[in-house]
Amino acid sequence: MNPVADKKSQASHQAGVLAVGHILAGLTEVIAPLIIVRLLGKTEVGVLTSLLLINTTITMVLTLGLPGTLAFHLPTRSRGERRAIAGRMGRLLLSLGFGAVLVQLLIAGLSAAEVLETEVRLHYLIALAGLPLGDLPMRMLPNLLVIEDRDRAAASTSIIRSLGMSLGTLVPLALGASVWTVMLVLSSVGIVFGLTTLFFFYRVYRDTPRAPTDLSVRRMINFALPVGVTELISNINNRFDRFLIIPLGAIAYAEYTAGSWQVPIIPSLAYAVGVAYGPRFSELFKEGRLKEAVGVWREQASKTALLVVPIALVFVVAAEETITLLFTADYVNGASVLRFYALMTMGRITAFGTILVAAGKPKYVFRAALIAFMSNVVISVPLVWWIGFNGPALGTMLAFIPMVCGYTWYIGKTAGVPFRQVFPLGAWFKVVLAALPAVALAVFFKFNVETTPLWALLSEAAIILFGFALVGSLTGLISRAEWRFLREYVLLKAFRRRRPDA
Repeated sequence: MNPVADKKSQASHQAGVLAVGHILAGLTEVIAPLIIVRLLGKTEVGVLTSLLLINTTITMVLTLGLPGTLAFHLPTRSRGERRAIAGRMGRLLLSLGFGAVLVQLLIAGLSAAEVLETEVRLHYLIALAGLPLGDLPMRMLPNLLVIEDRDRAAASTSIIRSLGMSLGTLVPLALGASVWTVMLVLSSVGIVFGLTTLFFFYRVYRDTPRAPTDLSVRRMINFALPVGVTELISNINNRFDRFLIIPLGAIAYAEYTAGSWQVPIIPSLAYAVGVAYGPRFSELFKEGRLKEAVGVWREQASKTALLVVPIALVFVVAAEETITLLFTADYVNGASVLRFYALMTMGRITAFGTILVAAGKPKYVFRAALIAFMSNVVISVPLVWWIGFNGPALGTMLAFIPMVCGYTWYIGKTAGVPFRQVFPLGAWFKVVLAALPAVALAVFFKFNVETTPLWALLSEAAIILFGFALVGSLTGLISRAEWRFLREYVLLKAFRRRRPDA
């Protein structure tokens, strides 16, 4: 068997499994807000989502980019060394979880003392203190399990995390509990996450003794620190538009959040493929096959575009129907936000930072993220003043363009590939052009056929997806190999155990 082809097949299989896992996990994240808006008033929705935004921002910042660095450090080491490194990583993330707890307690204390005056009741964060203790260590599982060829388990951890967060929020609300009680339940969920991390760790390494390793905690932190700072910038950038909306009040924040929640299936696809291909990119770079690594990256991005672009276009066309159906007509103001996000998501066909981390160039990830953040600030802040509610979403969409250019420049610089030959812009445009006839037909249907939001959404989605599939197949854009991939993973065959000779 050709080892190169075998590794490529393995990465493709892992990408499919993780994509399915992230899609299933994403479905729980879609269902949760639908129920929340029907259990709480707009003000309470704004308060709850603001608290979760603050918690998520704190925990993501304090991970220091450590989980993603496993894809660089582990693949070429012995199994015993991998166990030792993973154990150190878990303990380090637990320590950072305690740091997140202290930050939340500080914010809660300042709010209770009325030093921080806001409509959002920040002192509720004191009840959420237990969540980071298990949440941070659990974040290393997808990368770790993929490296250990436990791709189905990696996908399962994403589902467990999403279900835990969703059920921990929805069950108390359905029983009539307050936001304070929800925070306490989510703290308990965090402890369950910690136990889940221990379970998977010992299941993978129960027969493997620890081996000495030269990779110390200090070296891990030093390597991850540029990525950690990048995480800080990226997370502020990803949430920057929502922070700009908070001063407009809880009701405006609730409406904006309804639109910015979007459909997590789409970004999850690019993330899942990026995680799965990370070890493959790392191997290629370490072997000096730089241009081949970029070629693999371009290929997986082009294939991902066949899914991402048409799905995103559904929500560009059917934004009003989607918001009305999912969040009720009270939140229809968020439709414009959803449309801007969906337009931006059409370009999210790959995890841009993965290949740079695999190449051992986290400093380039930092620089590209800084370009993205500064672009967002420069564009979004004036737009808030000029057009108000829709300004942050429009600014976020426009700032995506310089971000892609920044990542493309640094990937080309790393691999010695010309700028124009990095991002598969031509392949992306072909996908967009193939979808335009169906989009035009769906827009005609939207403005000329009176029906319910549900039937409008289903009809417009069917027109776009089936129309794109027809045009793509007739033009040869979608080959039999792509159809075979879709059929396999849509039917969840990726979760079946592979034959040893597969």
